[in-house]
Amino acid sequence: MTEINNKILKLIKSEKSMRDMCMELKISEKQLYYRIKQLINQGYQIGTAYFYNNDIKYSLYNGLAPENKNEIDINMISGKEFRCIVISDTHIGNANSDVRLLNSVYDYATKNGINTILFCGDMIDGTYTGNNTVINNLDEQINTLIKKYPYDKNIMNYGIFGNHEYHHVYTDGIDIIKRIHNCRYDIVPIGYGDDIVKLRNDSILLYHDINLNNDAENSNVKVALLGHGHEMRFKIANRLNLGVPSLSYVSTGTTSDVLPGFIDLSISFNKHNFDYLISRHMVLLPQIKEASITRCKLSKVFDNYEYPTEQQEQYYKKGYYKGKK
Repeated sequence: MTEINNKILKLIKSEKSMRDMCMELKISEKQLYYRIKQLINQGYQIGTAYFYNNDIKYSLYNGLAPENKNEIDINMISGKEFRCIVISDTHIGNANSDVRLLNSVYDYATKNGINTILFCGDMIDGTYTGNNTVINNLDEQINTLIKKYPYDKNIMNYGIFGNHEYHHVYTDGIDIIKRIHNCRYDIVPIGYGDDIVKLRNDSILLYHDINLNNDAENSNVKVALLGHGHEMRFKIANRLNLGVPSLSYVSTGTTSDVLPGFIDLSISFNKHNFDYLISRHMVLLPQIKEASITRCKLSKVFDNYEYPTEQQEQYYKKGYYKGKK
């Protein structure tokens, strides 16, 4: 074992954070992540804890590592608000995908001090539909995502993969989660179909329309973020369901005009539980504009829900162009 890997193990045992380790070793976050992967490949059982300030702590397991529970815990050390961007359906590899949209989202996150992005599936287009596919090789699609997905050391991405990724698990035996997370520490796929993001005592469900019979629905979910539909939608049941718009120009077949967008989501806390949610639907025209806003008191029955104003709704429904610009 190399001297630097020995130092990394000692720093992990001393519970140093990723940032502290990088400063002490005088290496970048990417270089440290590469070393961590080396140690895992050598048999070390290393766990990862994620924090809302985007720092990471690694730990060594004694005995068998805990099983994957289809959830991730983002530790909220302090503060009364969780703010993130929610994206879905970028469909990299499709003719109607555009990586520049991701760059715009990163610019928006940087300007607004947002350091967390949640994604809800179909990040790549896959090859099974053949519909407007311009990158016909799956490996090339995956490599394009790894290389062209923006990077900022202050931004972490957590989320799920959808039907366009999962198809290749059961037809080709390719686990795209491992392929991507082995190369990018800042992109953390939790699983396929439906998985949980835990924030203190409550949870957010990330969902893509795949019936995998996961147990995510059984968790304490107050908010569900739904990919696959390519449209901003909202529905109140025993929780708040928010459909996430597509960050691409790819149509589902139900709509001919596609307005790429994302959600700027804020959740405040009352002690350790969700209290109040504000969801801003942002569209790219190509300048980013707010199309509608949803407000909800999550600590109550959903009787304090406010519908978007008629003007805001018309702003979105009207549309400003057809197809890709």
